This record gives sequence, C-alpha cells and structure tokens, in this order.
Amino acid sequence: MKKPAKNGITYEFGEFRLDAGQRIVFRAGQAVPLAPKVLETLLALVERSGTLVTKDELMARLWPDTFVEEANLTQNVFQLRKVLGETQSKTNYIETVPRRGYRFVGDVKALVEEEGVEWILANRRRMHIVHEEETNSAPEAQPVPFTVSDLNFTPTQRAANVPVPDADWRLHPKSFIRRRARLVLPIVVLVGLLMAGGLGLSRLLRQSRNQGIAPLLPAIEIKRLTYDSKAFGPAVSPSGEYVAYRFHDGDQDSIRLKNIANGSTIQVMAPITGGYGNLDFSSDGNYLYFTALRPGSKNAVIARVPVFGGTPQYLIEEVWSGFALSPDGRQIAFFRGYGSVQDMRLLIANLDGSGERELIRSKPGELWFALWGSAPSWSPDGQRIVMLAGGRGTAGTYTYLLEVGVSDGTAKEVRAMRWYQGTQVAWLPDGTGLVVVAEERVAAPYQAWLVAYPSGSMRRLTNDLLDYDKVSLSADGRLLVIQQETIVNHIWVVPDGDVNRARQLTFGTSAREGTSGLTWTPDGHILFTSVRSGTLDIWIMNADGTDTRQLTAGTGGANWRPRATPDGRYIVFTSTRAGRQNIWRIDADGSNPTRLTSGDGEGTPYVSPDGRWLYYTNYAVSPSALERIAFEGGTPVKLSSQYDSSEPVVSPDGKLIAYEHYDDRRGWHTALLPAEGGEPVKVFDFHAFRAGVRWTIDGQAVLYANARRPDNIWRQPLTGGPPQQVTHFKEDQIGYFDLSPDGKHLAIARGNAYSDVVLITNFR
Repeated sequence: MKKPAKNGITYEFGEFRLDAGQRIVFRAGQAVPLAPKVLETLLALVERSGTLVTKDELMARLWPDTFVEEANLTQNVFQLRKVLGETQSKTNYIETVPRRGYRFVGDVKALVEEEGVEWILANRRRMHIVHEEETNSAPEAQPVPFTVSDLNFTPTQRAANVPVPDADWRLHPKSFIRRRARLVLPIVVLVGLLMAGGLGLSRLLRQSRNQGIAPLLPAIEIKRLTYDSKAFGPAVSPSGEYVAYRFHDGDQDSIRLKNIANGSTIQVMAPITGGYGNLDFSSDGNYLYFTALRPGSKNAVIARVPVFGGTPQYLIEEVWSGFALSPDGRQIAFFRGYGSVQDMRLLIANLDGSGERELIRSKPGELWFALWGSAPSWSPDGQRIVMLAGGRGTAGTYTYLLEVGVSDGTAKEVRAMRWYQGTQVAWLPDGTGLVVVAEERVAAPYQAWLVAYPSGSMRRLTNDLLDYDKVSLSADGRLLVIQQETIVNHIWVVPDGDVNRARQLTFGTSAREGTSGLTWTPDGHILFTSVRSGTLDIWIMNADGTDTRQLTAGTGGANWRPRATPDGRYIVFTSTRAGRQNIWRIDADGSNPTRLTSGDGEGTPYVSPDGRWLYYTNYAVSPSALERIAFEGGTPVKLSSQYDSSEPVVSPDGKLIAYEHYDDRRGWHTALLPAEGGEPVKVFDFHAFRAGVRWTIDGQAVLYANARRPDNIWRQPLTGGPPQQVTHFKEDQIGYFDLSPDGKHLAIARGNAYSDVVLITNFR
C-alpha cells in the first residue's frame, strides 16, 4: 500500500485510501483515475466526514470567483457514486441532504505522517492535539481544542485564497510525544495562527504581483441568452444591442438575431443543409458577415447580408477557416490551403476579393495554424493580426499566440502560456489584451482566458466542466458573448443495422467515449477511447458493455485510435506519451508498451489482414502521406504522393487501401489506392466524415458515415451505383463506428453537442 506523502494527510474508508497531499485515490492498492474536480469534491466531503457540506460551500471551493451551473456539482457527485461502487452495491458513502448539500457518512480514519511519526486522526467534531506529560503524580494532559487553518488547503484554494472550514478531528499519536502541554500548546497555537495568516497574506500578494492584477476583482457575471441548446457561434453587435448566432436544428442551420435587452428574435438567413459559420458584424453594425458552402465551391465562401436580413452578397471564395475584418472595414484576413492542409497561408484581401496578399505560411513540422472554425483576430489599431498557431517542443506539440505584422508579415510569439489545443482568440477593443479559448491539457475542457498585452499576465474567465468556443466582444469591451457547450455521446451496438434493436453500452454526459477511436477485437470485445480518467486513454469492454477496463493510464500523454491486430495479440494506437505523436503497441492486456514509429507526426494506424504491415498517416510531411512499415520494424515506405492522404483502411484481401484523399479539383473525397502504393484507382463522390470508412466482410463495398444530420451509415458498392442506407437513426451525430468481425453488428459512438450563448460581464 502506498504511504502518504510526508507532512500530508491520508484518509482511509472501506477499501479506499485518499492521499490528500498527492491527490490520488487508491482502491485495494490500485490507483483510481479521477478528474481533478471530482477528486476535489471527494476530498471536501471526506475532510468533513459526518457533517453537512452545503452546495454553496462546495461550489465556492471547486469554482472560486467563477459562476457555474449547479449541474456541474451534481455530475461530480454522480461520478463519485460510480467510483465508490454505490450503484453496484448497498454501500453508501455520500448522503444527499435535499436542497442543502451532501454528507460523507462512511467510517473514516485519517493518517498524517510527520518526520517519520505516523498520527491517527479519528473522526470527531474538531481537531485536538493530545500530548502526554510524563510525571510521577500528575494525570495526563487533557485534549485542548486546536484549529488548523492552512493544513487542508487545496491547490485551488491556495491560488484563490478560499478559506477552509475548521477540520473536524481529534488527533491521537501512534508514538506519544512527551511534552509539557500547558507550556508548549499556547505557543504552538499562536505560532500556527501567525504562520497561517502570514503565509496566506504572502501568497495573496505574491499571486497579485505575478499575475499583474489587483488582489480583489469584481465577481464575473454570466447570463444565459439562449435556452434551447441549439445556438452556436455567437457574435455580438458593436453596440452590444444584438447577438447573432447559428441555430442548428436537425440537419439544417439558420442565422438568428436576438435583442439582448428584450429577448425578441428574428431569422436573418433561412435554414440550409450546408450550414453557416464564423459570424461577425461590420464595424458600423449594418452588416452581418458569415461563411457558407455553396454548389461548385470545394471550400467555404465569405458572404455578408444586411443585419436584419436580405439577399447575401458573396465576397471571397476558397476560405479554409474563420476570418477577421479590419478595423476600418475595408479588408478581410483569412486562411487558405494550397493543395494540402500542411500548406496553409494567412491572406488579407479587399472586401471584393481583390488585392490578395500573403502574410505568412505554415511550415510542416514547425508551424501550423489552428483551422476548422478558428479565426485570426485583427488588432484595434489595424497594425497586427493575432492567431492561434501550433508548434513543437521537447514535451510535444502545443498551441500558442502568434502575432503577425500587417505591413510586412513579420511574426513573433505573444507572451502568454502555451496550451494543448486552441480554438478562438479575440482582441479587447482597447488593444490591452486578448481573450483566448483553449484546452490547457489533453482531455481538459476548453475554457476562456484573459491575456494582458503585451505583458502576458493572464487569468481564467471560466473554470468549469463545460466547453467554450466562439467568443465575441462589443465595441466598448464591456460585453463578451461566448458559446457554452457540452457534448453528450454514448457507444451503441446495432445488430444488422436495425436501430430498433440498438443497445446503449456507455452512459454519462462528457466522457466522450469512442469519439477518438472505436473498434472491435477479433474475439468480439470493443476497444474505445474515453476521457473519464481525466486524460484521453484506451479502454476495453465486452460487447454487452460489461467488464469495462482501462488499458492505458498514467502515460503523460494522449492515447487514441486503437486497432487490434488480426491475431488479437496486440493493440496499435496513436500516442503522444513520448512527447511526439507516434504509433505504439501494447499487448492485449495493456502491458509491454512499445513504440513502432519514431517520426514527428504519425497517426491512424491499421494492420494488414496478414499481420505483416502497419499502415498509417504521416502528418509531419507536406502533403500528408500514407506510409507503411513492417510490423516487426524496418524502413517506412511512402505509398501516396502529390495530395493530402489520411485514414488508411486495408481491404480484407490486403490488396486495396480505402483512405481520405484531397485534390484541388474535387476537395476531400474517399478514394482507393493499391496496397503497394501509387495513384488512386478510384475516387468516390463522398467524403467519409470523422470515422473514415470500413470495409464490408466480403470486400465488395465500403461503409461510411454521411455528412448530413441526422448521421447514418451508408454502404457504397465498389462496382458503382447509388449508396444504400444501412442505419435509419432519426437524431444524433456519429462520432465513430466499426463493423464486428462477423459483419453482423455495428459499434457506433453517437450523440450531440448541446450549445447555448452566454453573456459575460464584469470580467475586467
């Protein structure tokens, strides 16, 4: 059994052991993966075992100075009940006090190790220190009340200076210290109080100096503007009077305009299947700009429409991202790819598309741009454009802020933290800072940060379990609107494509099971990815959802896209555990991790039916290419050329590869390539979204998920002809799927993103 950290407290209850110092929970000696906020919830309850901890107290401790929905706390407690086994047994550790809070009712024993002496803390109302005085006649000293104010501070509380309630314990030493209690104890109490107060004040002042902000900040206010969970990509008008957003209903999108003051809403653009995106107002508030797809265009088109509706005017074609309007309203900045997602360029052009000028281009393996919904942001003085860029360091890839000069294209990194992934950046209207929406680490929620410019000091604007995306600010900088999103998806098994017999295997709201990889093993188990442990890892379960086990854990990186070898001995997958994205393998039980590739960006592995070859995508080259290597090691061989290629899936006879193919004439499509490489022998009319394609058992057709809503699986015969619909779901989006080894069952990760627009004020 792992011992508690020196000078730290460890709590024991039942078969569980909670190490408060190291923030680790053990069950029967094995570490139990818990998300940080869930673990903090458990610690808050265990520290005050037997007493009521109100919801307000828990919310203040978990999300200090941040408004979040109470549902986040409810979800934390739900996850704890599952981990503690309450849903499978009669053991109840957490008691719900209706409308008030929660109480930990299990028998708790607390241990503290200090300089080699282990102390046992028994559950009581207050903490007392018991000293024994060794004399011939005087009785033992009685326990004297003692309150420890700093002992149980959590990292969150240390950062936010949140007061901790008095600990409710009585302390009994395992090896008694002989002291004269009446003389020593008052001094100990006085010194302890002085140290706690001094440390707290010092911590507060130090934090304030380091962050460059005032110690006391006004409480951020968050107000929901929409309530139907179908509102995406908001933009606030310069006056702060209106908010525009994309209303997603079924397989169609429309654009709506809402009056913030009175709540009235009108439709600006009628529903279309292709969808809208990247909304923004002109500086005078008279026009609404957006991107859309239209027939004959491979990629998006920037358009504008009068703010209260009318005929759209199409401005610039071949846009691969969001865009930014210049402060004077005369130019637009946007990204475009040139035959490859690795060859991206930041361009500026006049509103009519004339005068295009390149500012900077990507560098494969060194510099890339955050695309697919992200947008550059033009500084208020018109001199600079800031965007989210990707780089590579010794610890792996990261996202950072890149500043590009409009006049000469010179680029430099903006002083700020480096994130794992980023989606949005927006200048404050006075130019003193930027709002960034990013993911701090793999599998963490996307949150909003306020970054001071140019000092780089920063603080979080949001701190909860939801995801945030598109951000927009009013012209005076007082109002910030942002997309607040939660993704709910589950893994289902569908016999023979019959959705009426579909069976749900996983549950929960935000574990994202299967969306980063889902596949069958040869013996009929299901491999899938999940973030339920706090990081992106690989899990396995039976075909009926039972016996769920984690196969990768504590690797220090993300693990995704698992694929079992045909003989079932190994699992290959993509991982960043070594600091770079490579292909790894483990034994079927999760043991013996071995790196199979050693480049800078290999992913999407697939093993040939005979087990001889490992196929994968090399994203570090431009254009991205399909490669293969002998499964037991060797020199990689490039299979595709000229255009971006990805997601190889080998046919049952090992002769063909189905993959995703891009060319300048058709854009992204699914194609077939000989297994030995060369040029595509067939290019289909469809693009297999997200999950790629899967071969039927007889190799005569491929299966793919369509790009319409609701998503369904379709079957395309190799001989041609129209595709045939396999599933008939009436709702939800398919994140990933796979066909069972016998061809009789589909495993599908499906669900929806639920999004609303929220208004944030008092954030500066």
